[in-house]
Amino acid sequence: MLNKMLRTKNAFSLVEIMVALVIFAISMLGIAPLLVNYMRTNVMNEVRNNANYVMQKVINDRKNSKFDNISAGGTTQNYNDIQYNVSWTVEDNSSFSQIKKVSIILKWQKPYSNGEDNLTSEIFIRKE
Repeated sequence: MLNKMLRTKNAFSLVEIMVALVIFAISMLGIAPLLVNYMRTNVMNEVRNNANYVMQKVINDRKNSKFDNISAGGTTQNYNDIQYNVSWTVEDNSSFSQIKKVSIILKWQKPYSNGEDNLTSEIFIRKE
């Protein structure tokens, strides 16, 4: 009778637990590369958003400069431990002496690779 009571006890056997752990481990191995890719993409998007912020700052600096003082140049700005190299050129429009075209190029090292990424913008500034 005691033997029959021991057999009817509701519990998991060691084999069932081991099978469940193996299935769990295999599924985690499949998900791990997705998590790594997600984290890399998140960092790259954060760096790109920071680049947009730096670009907007440079655009505002050019717009707030006196019209006659706007000239070609460049600078390096660090933002959240990323170095952004900014350069800009200025075209004086011969047809419209009251307007200058400013082309801005922002470059930075891509995270997790040896490549370089960039962001470009063109603005027109009118003499007031």
